[in-house]
Amino acid sequence: MIFRYTSALFLFLASTAALVAQNVDLPEVRSSRQTEGLYENQPQLVAITGANVVRFPGDEPNVETVLIRNDRIENIGAGLAIPAGARTIDAAGRFLY
Repeated sequence: MIFRYTSALFLFLASTAALVAQNVDLPEVRSSRQTEGLYENQPQLVAITGANVVRFPGDEPNVETVLIRNDRIENIGAGLAIPAGARTIDAAGRFLY
């Protein structure tokens, strides 16, 4: 049993040493995170429209619009004007707590 693991380790180390000795270019490890730039710095604006919004426990649900900018609630209200360029989500008949 030990011989099997030892031989596998030896083969791995020998093949790695052979690649290094041959000066083979190994693939570069890249991060899956996007690079810094304009795309990340653009403000994100989402408008959730027509949802039954419950603002706090015990509150009656009201049909309202919720504006979210950069992952933070910016405004909640009925009849809010949706800014240009906002991603709109129709939540008619759904509840937001």
